[in-house]
Amino acid sequence: MSDLPAALHVQSLHKTFGSTAVLDGIDLRVEQGSVFALLGANGAGKSTTVRILTTLLPFDSGTVEVTGLALPAHARGVRERIALTGQYAAIDDVLTCTENLRLAARLAHLPSATIEDRVGELIERFDLGHVVDRRAGSLSGGTARRLDIAMSLIAAPQLLFLDEPTTGLDPRSRLVMWEVIRELAADGVTVFLTTQYLEEADRLADRVAVLDAGRIVAEGTPDELKALVPGGHLELRFATEPDLDRSRGPRRRQRSDHSHSRSPHRRRSPPRGRTAQPPRRRSSSGREVRSALPHARRRLPHPDRQDRPREGLAVTLTDTLTHRAGYLPRDYAAVTGRNLRRMLRSPDALLMGLALPVLLLVLFVYVFGGAIDTGTDYLNYVVPGIVLLSASFGAAQTAVAVASDMQRGIVDRFRSMPIARSAVLTGHVVASLVRNLTSTVVVFAVAALMGFRPDATLVEWVAAVGIIALFVLAISAVSAALGMLAGNEEAASGFTFFLLFLRM
Repeated sequence: MSDLPAALHVQSLHKTFGSTAVLDGIDLRVEQGSVFALLGANGAGKSTTVRILTTLLPFDSGTVEVTGLALPAHARGVRERIALTGQYAAIDDVLTCTENLRLAARLAHLPSATIEDRVGELIERFDLGHVVDRRAGSLSGGTARRLDIAMSLIAAPQLLFLDEPTTGLDPRSRLVMWEVIRELAADGVTVFLTTQYLEEADRLADRVAVLDAGRIVAEGTPDELKALVPGGHLELRFATEPDLDRSRGPRRRQRSDHSHSRSPHRRRSPPRGRTAQPPRRRSSSGREVRSALPHARRRLPHPDRQDRPREGLAVTLTDTLTHRAGYLPRDYAAVTGRNLRRMLRSPDALLMGLALPVLLLVLFVYVFGGAIDTGTDYLNYVVPGIVLLSASFGAAQTAVAVASDMQRGIVDRFRSMPIARSAVLTGHVVASLVRNLTSTVVVFAVAALMGFRPDATLVEWVAAVGIIALFVLAISAVSAALGMLAGNEEAASGFTFFLLFLRM
């Protein structure tokens, strides 16, 4: 065992779902500055392990220390020192590349004065200059993955988790991603990598652990693991020595005349000539790794880097409650602003939020207006119902948006960062509240043009606005929770349709 300090130390980790044991007492140790690969087939427990180590999932028993901090007691401190890149690119497809990086910088609590410089460094480092103003949804798989990793590195984490980072990539993009991982390791970043590919683990990792059915069945360097597998060889057997002599050909027979007698049973020897090997580097664990590129590596940019030791790069864990509370408005504003931009750039959201309520108002007044005897002015009667119906439609959009973020891994990315846990859902709820209040103002404005003249005092108006705001807030919060529970857009749509049906 190496004397290097451990970036990750796991002992006897257990996790069950119901009666199924997903992790059955695994032990892991990852040295600082190394690349560690957790190799296993689908369903072996790799993603569950990563979710536990990144504070996204509680475990049943065992000991887990990440960057020297014990879980779950110091989960917030761990999130300040790590970064997660999931199985799929957790980027906002409506935002541009630059906007995605700025969002990650704000949620990582980088100083405002350094955000633009840091974003520019990562854009240059990951060769994203030609797509900075393009929406992330239009990027190729390899480019989207580079943006995804750039977002994870925005605050220079001590430990980077890569959950099957090359899944779904074409061979060329996979090679590019391998080179990115090599350069991260060369810059001193500890990388915890999960993969299904033997070749990927062999080329990238200093140590490999094989996970099968929730248990570590083998662990060691790639060379040590390959040595456990019997090597192949070619053995030729000849009945007599003359047969062996004839097999050598004329030139070999002449050479053999001057040699001693050989056994008729002989193994084929390896060729003497060897091709020149590419340059090698030595990892922190002592294993020699061939460099994929002949040129020298570029140093990974770091925010406010002044050649300080790595211990000085992490956010200190002695922050006071007042200091942490200072980030709450910033976290809420960042997540809310992101959701509002998505709404403004989505034609469907604008249609549902603004145009549909107006169309319903016109339809109910001018088409169905004489069909119901309300005993009062029909316009005054129908406007409050349109406002509440509009709020219900907006809440349905909130549930679908939350479920979409869950499905694409964006919620996991946010929750693995050192932001207020409540900011993830609060950002959706506040954005929904803003959208629905805007829709309410539009409905009242159009209704006023149509002759809406309610007989109410100022106090009654204030009370009505307050009731509407509370209703919108409540239904948006419920819808956001339903979207979180649903986990996918289709299920979220079904839940909110049922909610809308109950309201009607």
